[in-house]
Amino acid sequence: METPYCPLCAVSLAANARNVCPNCNSPLPPGFHDTCLTAPQIPIIAYGFSATGKSYLLQAIALSLDGAVPGVSSMRLGELTNRVMNSIHTGIERRAGPQATDIGLVQPWIFGLAGLPSSNQSEYLLECPCTIQSYDGAGEDYRSYESPAVTVPSIARAATVLFVIRLKSLHEDHEGNTLTALLGSYLAAMKRLNADPAGRRIVVVYTAADEAVSTDEAWRLPEEVVKYIVADPFCSKSKMRPAHLDANYLDQYLAGMHRISGVLAEFTRNNVRQGEAFISAAAEHQLNLVFCATSPTGQNVDSLAGKTPQDWMRFRVLDPVFWSLLKKRSISPKGGRIHLVIDACAPGDLVGEEKLGNKLWQALSKRHLVTTWFMGTLRGQTQAGQAPRALSSARPRLRLVGQILDRVKPDERVLVVTAGPILDLSSDFTNEPFSPI
Repeated sequence: METPYCPLCAVSLAANARNVCPNCNSPLPPGFHDTCLTAPQIPIIAYGFSATGKSYLLQAIALSLDGAVPGVSSMRLGELTNRVMNSIHTGIERRAGPQATDIGLVQPWIFGLAGLPSSNQSEYLLECPCTIQSYDGAGEDYRSYESPAVTVPSIARAATVLFVIRLKSLHEDHEGNTLTALLGSYLAAMKRLNADPAGRRIVVVYTAADEAVSTDEAWRLPEEVVKYIVADPFCSKSKMRPAHLDANYLDQYLAGMHRISGVLAEFTRNNVRQGEAFISAAAEHQLNLVFCATSPTGQNVDSLAGKTPQDWMRFRVLDPVFWSLLKKRSISPKGGRIHLVIDACAPGDLVGEEKLGNKLWQALSKRHLVTTWFMGTLRGQTQAGQAPRALSSARPRLRLVGQILDRVKPDERVLVVTAGPILDLSSDFTNEPFSPI
């Protein structure tokens, strides 16, 4: 278990640390060191540009943890968190939502979380009990390649970071606030803090999903995602909320999260500005990229006048939390990168019925960064570290691998799974004695 650290300066705390960090002199919740020994620290860092909805998201998360999930308890730790939550509940200065975040060192809100059931499946195990630390930094800081390392040093401790994206702002931006610029800011911060980003999880959170549902632009969310959002059983006004949260229910919920992440990955690649470049850059740095979509208020923030945060319709705001608590990382960079190339010459024979491709991906991803391809295509089905949504091709494709091999680096490996001869390999190569898998 990681040694407890100060949530403000991120310096490790000695066992005799009491109510003040000896390094930065910031106050600590009573008994913080001992608490974190049994409830590990989980930083939830909302990383994004100005006016993307970071504060709305974190406030909605805090409210949802405070009673939205049956059997789950959320305890405020420290006076700062207590004051923040009281302000959220009463409505800050009679405003409906949060004010602009101050620039500078970010004081986190700290909660003790307990009560989530244990999963029946190893890939869905969540870190609970835990100590959640929510960081609401100023968007101006995240435009910088230097500030985040100073204002949120705990980013070096975070296994998961939330990239909060408002699609409308992203597509209307003329100031260089792009997905790749945000990734560059994160990578620069990690380098300044001497932290290795490889193997960490980036959760792309498309917030203000209500905007991306009502538009006719290319960045309109897929219908499958829209249906998933509105069917949120933990929505603040939902009539579908379970009376009891058990392991089976939670497993089904997490399986839905994974499925929607795959849908949004494809949406990002095809419909989001610089989406494909962003996904490729994340893969290049061995980051585990996943996606979710939320609506912290359920409507345009301009329509919230006179309403307090308790009145918000909060949709899928717990998905970023569950992604942050997920223990298992989908990638492990230790084994290097491998390209899994699947035969799609006759859909259903090798891939669709036996699901061999999915099984191979699961096995390989335990030791490698896996990119999946269909033979005869020019673009990977998933980027390195991304779980395939479904490795099945809608139409037959020729057994060709040359265009894929041209994109593979010399230090990377390729595993080709085929049910017949590969057309663009020489006869000398295809006549070599191969061992069955």
